[in-house]
Amino acid sequence: MYNPYYTLIAKRLCGDRKLKMAFQFSLWDLFKKMGETNDDDDDDFEEDTELDTRHIVNLAKMFGTLMAEGGLGLNVLKNLNLSYLQAKTKTFCEVLFITILLQTQKASKEGRDEKTIANLFSRVKDTPQMITGLQYFLKKVVGKTDIAGGKVEKDTVKWGCKVAGDTLQDLLK
Repeated sequence: MYNPYYTLIAKRLCGDRKLKMAFQFSLWDLFKKMGETNDDDDDDFEEDTELDTRHIVNLAKMFGTLMAEGGLGLNVLKNLNLSYLQAKTKTFCEVLFITILLQTQKASKEGRDEKTIANLFSRVKDTPQMITGLQYFLKKVVGKTDIAGGKVEKDTVKWGCKVAGDTLQDLLK
């Protein structure tokens, strides 16, 4: 069961630059455990612990909330090729982006808040190699998700994907 208390603690810890980097490195280690590699990786990473779906979903919710609330930036995903992901990493990223889109709308009192999503996704302008991967993943996976919850949540996620996609497209101009 996902416990938001641990996310609150993690957000406080991310206020310290060194601990924020530790969270980033732990996320990258998590991707290695799920089978993701890149050319810079050492192949001696131990994969002795199998991650079950519940564990992956809970971690994705935590990291998604951290990103939505500003504890971490989307640029921590720069090591991933979002067009070609392992099954577990794809599930993780799908839940992560759903969480980000839903969490950004929780504080909005009057309808949907386009500006929050646009601000969050516009921060990837410093890592332009991420833009097309994010566009692809949001359009092909997150926008067509069936795990977002009820109809209202699914509609919010679909709308959020469009806003994020438009923001990313503007960054390419």
